[in-house]
Amino acid sequence: LTGTNPHFSTHDTAITFDTGSIKLTAGEFEIDSNGGAITVDGRIIGTDAEEVNFDAGTAGGTASITLSSTVGAAEITKVTLDGENGVNLAGDITLTADAGGFVSITGPVTLNAAIGIDSSASDGNITFENSSTTINGGNTLTLTSGAGDVALQGAIGTTGTGIGNLDINQSGGTGTIEVFDIGDSGNVGVTGTVNIGNAATTSITLDGTTYKFDGNAEFDSTATGASIKITGGDTTFTTESDHTFKFTTADVELSGTDGGSPDVGLTTFTAPGGLTFAGDIIGKDGMSGTESLTIETGGNNLDITGSIGNAGKAIGTLTINSSGAGTVALAGIGTDAAVGVSGNTAIGNTNTATITLDGAEYNTTGTQTYQATAGANINVTGTAATIATAGNNIAFNTAGVNFKNNGTTTITTGTSGGGDVDFAGAIEADGTADVLTVISGTGTITFSDVIGKTEELAGLNVNPADTDGAGAIVFAGDIGFSGGGDTAEAGVLGNTVIGNANTSSIDFQEDLYSFGTGTTNIQAATGHTIDATKNSDTIEFKTAATAITFETGDIDLDNGTNLSIASAGGAITVFGIDGDSSETVTISAGSGVTDTEFVTVGDIGSANQILSVAITAQDKITLQGTIDTADAEN
Repeated sequence: LTGTNPHFSTHDTAITFDTGSIKLTAGEFEIDSNGGAITVDGRIIGTDAEEVNFDAGTAGGTASITLSSTVGAAEITKVTLDGENGVNLAGDITLTADAGGFVSITGPVTLNAAIGIDSSASDGNITFENSSTTINGGNTLTLTSGAGDVALQGAIGTTGTGIGNLDINQSGGTGTIEVFDIGDSGNVGVTGTVNIGNAATTSITLDGTTYKFDGNAEFDSTATGASIKITGGDTTFTTESDHTFKFTTADVELSGTDGGSPDVGLTTFTAPGGLTFAGDIIGKDGMSGTESLTIETGGNNLDITGSIGNAGKAIGTLTINSSGAGTVALAGIGTDAAVGVSGNTAIGNTNTATITLDGAEYNTTGTQTYQATAGANINVTGTAATIATAGNNIAFNTAGVNFKNNGTTTITTGTSGGGDVDFAGAIEADGTADVLTVISGTGTITFSDVIGKTEELAGLNVNPADTDGAGAIVFAGDIGFSGGGDTAEAGVLGNTVIGNANTSSIDFQEDLYSFGTGTTNIQAATGHTIDATKNSDTIEFKTAATAITFETGDIDLDNGTNLSIASAGGAITVFGIDGDSSETVTISAGSGVTDTEFVTVGDIGSANQILSVAITAQDKITLQGTIDTADAEN
């Protein structure tokens, strides 16, 4: 076509360029069919920055465009295709390096072959213009825009089996990317791989509600800011089978609230092949509503190397792997100054293989529940980790907790008010500096299994004196255990502080509480507040030549629970001891090994509570109260 700006126009009548290729020499090649079908069988090329503009008119059944070959590769700078009843592509579209280039497509698109649209030479925008511009056909789509923006306003793969692979600027480019739905409730949108963006992509906006793939998927954008934005309301992401799903480099921002009252939203990821977030997951700063997050990876792994709610607004509720045996690794929730989840957090289930908390802060307003399969399968590896709520419960269910961070881990529900803290499994450590501090205010702290069963804590603090917490403390398992039977092997090697002068009660329900070379201080409020409830057995408190103190509250021996306190050379102080029905008391500070073998004891027994008392201390015994043992009849 040698004329300048050649223009072909029909009225509700088809126009076809059959077989041969079209070569443009000047200006814009325009076709208006006003409702008729437009068909070009051959290639379209230019000679000097020509443009292509095809408009099939308004939707009426035949307002379609069919391109059976390529457009561009030689001097085409702008392409506009408006086919309200369909745009059928069987060849690539390639723009040259002339400024101002773009590709604009309107109308439902069918990929009749593997299609590539490349505007990178001119950094031109690629736009699928509106919600009716869906993309279907079982072939691959590759979009390359350089610094140009890509916008897919219509859904991908809403009919048939979905398109093949989807690639948007994977190879490079800084342009922004916007993608509406991929698939819908009944269809997988992409049956092959999905690769959207790269580490230089300025931003990716996912403003649909459904993203469903049957291949490996990766979204990648710049690490500057939260550059992957999920803005649709109640958005779901689903990968079929064992395909992997990754968000690489960038932080992910959730802002898809529904605008109702209350203004809430829920983003859900279902990725049975595994899911990785390289950055943070945050709520949009300043948004009026609250976005919650649910992640399910079934039998495969979830790895969040950033923090949830780190620098943005806290998300609403957090649910991770409510079923399945996959592992969970989470690097943080919130910061030391801001909560990352305003609602409740539930991570794992009874089949979860392991949960690894490898960050510094896990800060929420609502409850936190961690659950994994039985064994030492909840691992705290972040140095100086803090797990905190604003007065709500924290629970480690089913699995034991392994502290492997060579630092102090603080678990706190607050010093005033406070929620309960529950450890359902054993507590272990994997280093020489693993210290556990638990603070609950008025909440109850329960240790249901052994502390230091195979690997000892370096130190233990449970509502220590500087917290003034009044909450009850329950030890349903031993402290220290070895060889399949109770021995003197310590469960805590260093200093131990359990309770304070306000603690309502401390209940020791097993028979061994063995401590190492640090000092041990056990304190509760005045009264019968330090309970020994093993029943029909002897409860033993042991240290390795270091002091042990029972302060303010009396030790109250339950029916048949005899008491033994042995320090192997350390000083022993007991405020008072009460019994129930002729229990025995044995207190031994050692046999001359050290010069600190002191025993100081207050009242022991009343009426027929205590059968016998034996106190041994080579350096000094101080009696500060009455010793009252049973009469002959009892």
